[in-house]
Amino acid sequence: MIGDAVMRVNFREIVKAFLWLFILVLLFMGFNFLAQPVWMDWNNYDTVRGFYEEPKDTIEVAFFGTSCVVNSISPMELYENYGICAYNFGTEQQPLMASYYWIKEAYRKHAETLSTVVLDVSALRYIQDSAFYRKAIEGMEFSSVKYNAVKDYSNNFRETIANLLPLYAYHDRWKSMNDIDFQIARYLPNVCVRGYNFTNERYLDSNEPLLIPSFYVNSDEKQELIAEGIDYFERIVDFCDTNELNLVLVRLASWQPSEHNTVKDLAEAHGLELLDFSFEPLLGDIGYNWAVDSTDAYHANYYGAKKITAYIGDYLKTNYQLMDVRENEKYSYMAEQLDKYHALVSDVIQIKEMTDPSDYLSVAMQNKNYTIFVMAKDDAASRLTQEQRERFAVMGLAELAALDFRDSYLAVVDQGKVSHERRKSAVDVVTEPTVLSHSGELVGGTDYALESGGLANNASCLIDGIEYAKDQRGLNIVIYDNSLEKVIDTTYFDTYLSSVRDGENLANALDNETKLGKDYFELSAELQKLYLYNRRCENQRIAEYLKHNMAENGIFSYFSSYWKEDYIIYMSVMDEAAGALDTEARARLADYGLYALSDLGYRDSYLAVVNSGQIVYEMKNHDKTPISLRYIGHTLKSGGMDSEECRSSIVIDGVEYSPNTRGINIVVYDTVLKMVVDTAVFDTSVSVY
Repeated sequence: MIGDAVMRVNFREIVKAFLWLFILVLLFMGFNFLAQPVWMDWNNYDTVRGFYEEPKDTIEVAFFGTSCVVNSISPMELYENYGICAYNFGTEQQPLMASYYWIKEAYRKHAETLSTVVLDVSALRYIQDSAFYRKAIEGMEFSSVKYNAVKDYSNNFRETIANLLPLYAYHDRWKSMNDIDFQIARYLPNVCVRGYNFTNERYLDSNEPLLIPSFYVNSDEKQELIAEGIDYFERIVDFCDTNELNLVLVRLASWQPSEHNTVKDLAEAHGLELLDFSFEPLLGDIGYNWAVDSTDAYHANYYGAKKITAYIGDYLKTNYQLMDVRENEKYSYMAEQLDKYHALVSDVIQIKEMTDPSDYLSVAMQNKNYTIFVMAKDDAASRLTQEQRERFAVMGLAELAALDFRDSYLAVVDQGKVSHERRKSAVDVVTEPTVLSHSGELVGGTDYALESGGLANNASCLIDGIEYAKDQRGLNIVIYDNSLEKVIDTTYFDTYLSSVRDGENLANALDNETKLGKDYFELSAELQKLYLYNRRCENQRIAEYLKHNMAENGIFSYFSSYWKEDYIIYMSVMDEAAGALDTEARARLADYGLYALSDLGYRDSYLAVVNSGQIVYEMKNHDKTPISLRYIGHTLKSGGMDSEECRSSIVIDGVEYSPNTRGINIVVYDTVLKMVVDTAVFDTSVSVY
C-alpha cells in the first residue's frame, strides 16, 4: 500500500517535471524565435522561409548570390515562359561562403531534381561584414549543413554555439524590438515570388547623377580577388563537379573592366562560362537601359529583371536538358503560385502602365483587395475629356465626373465600391481656399488620413502616419493592397496639362513619341530626361566601340560615326600627319569633301570644322605661324612640325580637349547635349588606322 502510494506520488512528480520541462522548452524556443532578427529587406524572410515550403525534389535550377540576383531573376517568369522550376536563393551581399552552403542545402532537399546552379560572382571581390553572413545563413533549417556554415563564420566553438542560439547571440535585442517582431508569428511567407524581390522604382527618378555604363572592356587591367572568395569558389566548383551539377557564372550589375578580366580568367581556368550583363555584347543583346530598367546603379527593377530573366531562360533551355514542368501534375502547385504572382506583380504592372486615368481606376477597382485613394491638387479638371467623365460616372465617381477648375476632391474606393466621395468647388471659396479632409481605418485597422486642396494646392495620403501621395498637380492616386497590407502603387495624372500621361514604361513611351515625329521640346519632362540620358549613353557606346575596334576601323570609320546631324567634328593637326595618306586614302578624304586634308603636305598645319555633316571650315598651310580659328565660341589652333609652335589645341568652354599628339587630333561636340562626347588622335604620319 505504502509502495503504491509512493509510486503514485513519484509518477505525479515525474509527470509534473516533464510538463515543466516541456513548458521551459517551449518558452526557450519562443524566446529564441523572438530574439532572431526579422530581415524583411531584399525579400530575405520570404526567400528563406518560402524555400522550406517547397515540395521535396522539385527544384531543377537554383540561383545564388547578392541582392543583384534577388532583383534580377524572377523564377515565376522562368516557369511561365519556359516551364523551368527554379528558385532564387539570393540575399543581400551574400558571401560566397553562404552561397556554397545554400547550394549544399538546396541539394540536400532536391538531390533528385537539382541539375543547374547559377552563381553570381560579385562576392569574389570583397569581404562582407559579419551581419551579411548571419542574414544569409540564420534562417536555414538546423542540419549538418547549417552547423558547418555557422562554424565557418564563427571564430571558435563557443561562438559557434552562440551563433546557433539567437537568444544568446541577440540577448540584448529586446531594446530595439518593434511590431514586426511580434507580428512575424502570424506572417505567411510570400512563396509565389520564389526569392525574387519585385520593385518598380526607377533610377531615372532619383536626384543623383545617372550612371553612364562602360559598354566595352577596353582595358587589360586586373583586380586581385579575395582569398576567402576564391576558396569557396573552388569548393562550389568541386561540389558541382562531384554531384554532376551544371555551373553557370553570372554578373548582373555594373563593375570595372579590371574585375571582369580577373573573374573571366578564373572562369576560363575551370572551363566555365561567365555571362556578364555589365558589358557588350550582353548589355546590348537584352537592350538594358539603366535609367528605366534599374532602381539605382546596381539593381534591376521589374523591367530589367524581365530582360535578364528572359535571356537566362533562353540560355538554360538552349544549353541544358531541362524539364518543362507546366504539364506535370507533380508541379500543379506552381500554377497556383503563378496566379498569385500575377496578382502581386503582373496585374500591378498592368495598372502602373495605364496612361489614361479612367482606364487606371477602372482596372484597379476590379481588384476587391484594393483600397484606392484619390486626391486632387491645384487643377485636375482642365484636360479631362467628356469620355473620361462619362466613364468616371459609370464607376460611381459622380463628383469626379463633375470636377471643375481647381476643385478640391477626395474619394475612397473599398472592394470595388465608392465608400466616400466629396468635391468642393473653388468658386465657393470666399476668404481662404478650402481643404477637404477625410480619415478612417483600413481593413486591418490601420489608420489613414486624406487631404485635398485645389486652390490650396496640396494633396496628402497618410497611411499609418507615412505620406504616400505624390503631391503633384492633377489627380493623385494611392492604391493599398489589404491582403498584402502595403501600398502597391502611388502615382499622379497631370490632368491640367493632358488627359493622359506617359505611363510606367517610359522606354516604350519615348519610342512611340519618336515614331510620331515629335521633337525634344514636344516631349514631357520625364521623356526629355530619358531622351538626354539615352543620347549620352549612345555617345558613350559609339566612343567606346571606336576605341575597342580602332585597329580595324581607323579614321574613316570614325568620320562615319559622327558625320551626322547635331554633331560637330573639330580637327587639328600637330607635327606631321601626311606620311600615310596614300592615293586611296586621299581619294576617300576627297569623297568626304575634305579637299584640303586630301591634299595635305609633309608637316603642314591643318584645321577643319564639320557641323552636322557639312564642312563649314577647312584650311592648311606651311607657314611658320600656326593657324587658328574661332567657331561658336570654341577655339582651334594647329602647328605643323615646321611652324614656330608645333601643337594642336581645341578649347571648348574654356577647357582644352585636344590630345595634342602627332597626327590628326579630333574632338567631337554634341550640340544637343552641349558637351564634348569624344576625343581621338590618328597618327596619319604612319597609318590611317
